[in-house]
Amino acid sequence: MISGADLDPQDLGHYDFTLAAAYFESDDMEHAYTVGFGVDPGDQQPFHAVSSDGLEWAVGLDERLTDFAAEFRAPGPIPSTVMRAADGTWVMYLSALPTDLGYLQIYRATADAPEGPWALDDEVAVPAGEAGDPDNLGVEGPSVLATDDGFVMLYAANGGDRPHAMRILLARSDDGITWHKHGRVIDPTLCGGTDEDYVSIPRIFALDDGGFLALALMGNDVYGLRSADASNWTCQADAPLFSISLIDGSDRVHSYAALERDGEIKLLVEALFTSPDGDVTSNLWAAEVIET
Repeated sequence: MISGADLDPQDLGHYDFTLAAAYFESDDMEHAYTVGFGVDPGDQQPFHAVSSDGLEWAVGLDERLTDFAAEFRAPGPIPSTVMRAADGTWVMYLSALPTDLGYLQIYRATADAPEGPWALDDEVAVPAGEAGDPDNLGVEGPSVLATDDGFVMLYAANGGDRPHAMRILLARSDDGITWHKHGRVIDPTLCGGTDEDYVSIPRIFALDDGGFLALALMGNDVYGLRSADASNWTCQADAPLFSISLIDGSDRVHSYAALERDGEIKLLVEALFTSPDGDVTSNLWAAEVIET
């Protein structure tokens, strides 16, 4: 099912692009973090939104993320996972560009409520790798899942022998704070791509059989993959779970976020549109994954 979601920061300002960042549930309400981007470099603003159904949203400027935005270069903090810890604390995993580096790293922040205010941990959660590592040119888009055996993270990275073709890597943690990298686990050839293609924006979910489902963006489509251990993945079908062809007039999927609610996976998809004059904008669309 595809339908236009009323989640558009243009109503509050001047942003032409709306990045789908984090999508999660709290107390029977759906929450989303998005980032609005203007056409001018450095012009961006995070937003927090709340909805009962994923279609009608109450959107507001989120100053509680900008409290620590000065520690980062543009585009500032980009949330990816927001989850509730066992002790009730809210935890956010985000990507950001530190002022003293030229590539993204992954950070962790905590709050007493899903809307913040957020306090950034002192240490980087997952830094970019050393020269030659598969993630030495930046890490982003962390998707974190709590399991009985600790925490699992899938994240996207450039580096190593694929400096311009993003891959998805795995990290594990006992406490969600200190992470250990386990290398590349998903590349585009798993779902019919070529070795020169890229795969990005991982989202990971637990399956009833103890295994894992991952979503990943390859080209203009979102594919589903399955794994018994989060290390070895197989594409579950030749066809994508979500194709950009479902949104009339859109050129491509630029970003997406995913939520599991009532046993169903819902998506917020940022679709790009090009006007006859060549102007590019984006809007967010809601979708349900009918079959995984």
